[in-house]
Amino acid sequence: MNDELNNSEESKGKLKLAKTNSLERELNSTLTKAIHEKYGSEADIDEIARQKKRDMRTRFFSICVFIVLVFIALLIWIKQGNFSGRDPQVYKDLATSIGNFTLKPNAADNLKNMSMALAKFSATSNGTDNDVLANGYAVFAIQEIKAGYVELGIADSRKTIASFPESPCAENLKKIVTGIICETCHGKGTILETCDLCDGTGRCIKCNGRKVITTLSGQDIKCNKCHGTGKCPRCLGRRKIETKCKPCKGTGNIFDERIFKRESGKIMTKAISSSAYSHTKAKVIDSLNKMQNRIN
Repeated sequence: MNDELNNSEESKGKLKLAKTNSLERELNSTLTKAIHEKYGSEADIDEIARQKKRDMRTRFFSICVFIVLVFIALLIWIKQGNFSGRDPQVYKDLATSIGNFTLKPNAADNLKNMSMALAKFSATSNGTDNDVLANGYAVFAIQEIKAGYVELGIADSRKTIASFPESPCAENLKKIVTGIICETCHGKGTILETCDLCDGTGRCIKCNGRKVITTLSGQDIKCNKCHGTGKCPRCLGRRKIETKCKPCKGTGNIFDERIFKRESGKIMTKAISSSAYSHTKAKVIDSLNKMQNRIN
């Protein structure tokens, strides 16, 4: 009895194992078929791997060739001397003079040193680095304002805007020059005042509006002051005359300290970064010039 039970359980185990093996073979077959449908056969997969290796070698070889060609072109460029540059000392002087306004904002000799640096930079300018030069003039203008020469600084700001309208600091200078609208003239630059010649009457002060004057002989002749109009020759009878607004000096705008502080800070930031970059670039160009001289 026990032997029959053992044989039955053993048969069931073998049957279960056979089913499991059959399912495993079927699963492996399905998986292999799916892989082959997507990636191809094992030979195809090996070929793809080999192609990737060939592509990597080709890419590496192309990069090496490109680097060699660039190096050769650089040597030819240096040999022929196809570059130019201003003396790095000129950039350094301008960068130093700009930086001095940050380190020593109230030093009396800063404006003088900056003026000399700008003159030297302008003298050696060949149309390049106009942004650096424009930033230098912008810094000079705002430092004049800080030193108390507001009208002179505003005038120099206008000159810089006119000379370098596309410079990085042009918009900042325009905001400083514009300031705020004058409340007296409402931005017109002129105001109407009572005529001081006729005291606001509008009549000619010689003939009192009669258009004629009486001579000693008692004869009436045309007034030579108003040419027979009877109107004041200054206000033309309008009683008021248009005069330049005194608070804004005829510009229509008034300098605003808050706008100046905000925009001048932006100008200094742009000028310092620009001059420092140009100084570094000039040193690189100077090194290339020296290298070219040694090759020649």
